[in-house]
Amino acid sequence: MERWKKYSESSKTNPSITRPTNHAQFCFGKSFLVLKSILNFKRTTWVASRTFRSPKRYVHLQLTMKKTLITFGLMLIALTARTQLIATVQMDETVEGICNHDEVFSLYSGWEGQVEPKCSLNKEEMEAILNETLQFLKDNPKFKSKGMVGVFINCEGIALKWEVSVKSKKSELDEQIIKVFETFNDWESGTLNGKAVDSHELFSYQIKKGTLTIN
Repeated sequence: MERWKKYSESSKTNPSITRPTNHAQFCFGKSFLVLKSILNFKRTTWVASRTFRSPKRYVHLQLTMKKTLITFGLMLIALTARTQLIATVQMDETVEGICNHDEVFSLYSGWEGQVEPKCSLNKEEMEAILNETLQFLKDNPKFKSKGMVGVFINCEGIALKWEVSVKSKKSELDEQIIKVFETFNDWESGTLNGKAVDSHELFSYQIKKGTLTIN
């Protein structure tokens, strides 16, 4: 869910991050219908209680509706388990170095067949470099904020077009953060079903007491 939270927050300021493809839309649409049915359950049974004055008929109706909802929910879970969820990126502009502008993905290693692009630096090493380099944080030790940056990693493992997806409270800090992230240029490309593909990666962060932490 954290990953979807990232995409949702980023999409407010970065319209290039788009929705999942048709298979995922179908599953989420069904999930919405299940949720809607559950939310309306109490109202439906209340109306039924007014219609069927007999307690036995009312209890039978309740059990029947519950069984129907449970059966439908299990069918949805089985369907979703067999469906590969793939989030794509709508490319509104040409990014030099992208291998295929029609197939740029937002990958998540927790989903079947997907491996996110990997930087040679881990999260802790990135944080150490950022906190050591960002002069704004040194000058403002009580500063508190949060933000997000994004980057395209092409099919050859080359980082392209670092940009601010969610701004912090200070543009000066945003500029410094981007300059540091641009030095993280040693990557392995992400893969989809074993094939190296172009992808878009997001890094959300928070700053408390002048210290930056990558989420």
